[in-house]
Amino acid sequence: MAQVEFQYDGITSIIECDEEQKMSEICNNFISKSNLNENNINYIYDDKDGKQFDKNLTFNEMANYNDKIRKKMNILVINNENKINNNQIKLTIKIEINDINKKIYFLDNVDGVITVGVKLNENSIFGLDKIEEEHHHDFLKELNDSNTELYINDKKCKYEKYFIPEQKGEYNILLKFNILMTDCSFMFYNCNNLTNIDLSSFNTQNVTNMSFMFCECSNLTNINLSSFNTQNVTNMFSIFSNCSKLTNIYLSSFNIKNVINMAGMFVGCNELINLNLSSFYTQNVTNMVNMFMLCSKLTNINLSSFNTQNVTNMFGMFSMCSNLKNIDLSSFNTDKVINMSNMFGSCSNLTNIDLSSFNTQNVTDMSNMFSGCSNLTNINLSSFNTQNVNDMFNIFDMCPCLKEIKINKKFLKN
Repeated sequence: MAQVEFQYDGITSIIECDEEQKMSEICNNFISKSNLNENNINYIYDDKDGKQFDKNLTFNEMANYNDKIRKKMNILVINNENKINNNQIKLTIKIEINDINKKIYFLDNVDGVITVGVKLNENSIFGLDKIEEEHHHDFLKELNDSNTELYINDKKCKYEKYFIPEQKGEYNILLKFNILMTDCSFMFYNCNNLTNIDLSSFNTQNVTNMSFMFCECSNLTNINLSSFNTQNVTNMFSIFSNCSKLTNIYLSSFNIKNVINMAGMFVGCNELINLNLSSFYTQNVTNMVNMFMLCSKLTNINLSSFNTQNVTNMFGMFSMCSNLKNIDLSSFNTDKVINMSNMFGSCSNLTNIDLSSFNTQNVTDMSNMFSGCSNLTNINLSSFNTQNVNDMFNIFDMCPCLKEIKINKKFLKN
């Protein structure tokens, strides 16, 4: 059996089928299930060879099915009556107002003001009087009364950059945006009053930049991004950094084949207890600096699907993961890595690490690599070639339980 994943207006519908079944039958099943009008839709099939969608072909023929690995086809469904899919974000915020007759800006996070956008710099916030045009974020520039709905305490109001409360008390704010995005960086940055985000209808098919997207959302406990289409994203730098109350992140649908930068992706997610990255295909990633730093409640990370052939920087990748007990790095290709400084620093619950598959011939910095691994008893570095390393400062510092280190003749050669 195979699966065809139809994406329509941000909603994902999965149709199971036989590999020899015609696409016309599979599409009809989708239309019937979704109550759509067949005459108003067409399909975009994203194939590496640019093959056009043909309903007369079978699943095997459409997918160029020549191996047993590929079992799913992704198809974008376009409504011909509306070429731009509904791309609505619903943002819910609660805030306590104690100072009436004062402008409350939606795009500011200073002195208890609501944030739904980005802080431009230390002196300029979108929505305030002093605006530096060149720093405007694309997302914020496009907000207006025609694409943004504002509800205050369940009452619809005309969208403005601010509102003036008439009485003290708790306010429930609901904002609905309808915007087709290419850049989502800093979109919810520092929204520390944000408790819930409904992104189920959010169309991310054209987005290339998601850096800092949810950074500092310190009151979010769960984010379901199962509807996200990330096939064109290249930058996920710090996308979830310092989401300090997140316990789970559902990333099973993430297609990261084009992502280059994953530095700080989960840094500071210190309540995260589960992280399934089995779908991550990381062959183009070059930067994994501080990727899991301070994920202090993770006890194990399965990275068996990771392809690290192009990664050059692993500085602090697992540092201060203080409850990490198991980590399988057998699939890691470190041929191009230059920096491994502080890679496992303060992983105080690790008892052993098998790095026998590591190729370190290009590494120049191993300082503090295992520093603070206070329960580490043995470590296998038999594959390590340190001929180019110029800094090993405190590499085994504060490892009082370390009894056995396996090395070869290329270790400490210079």
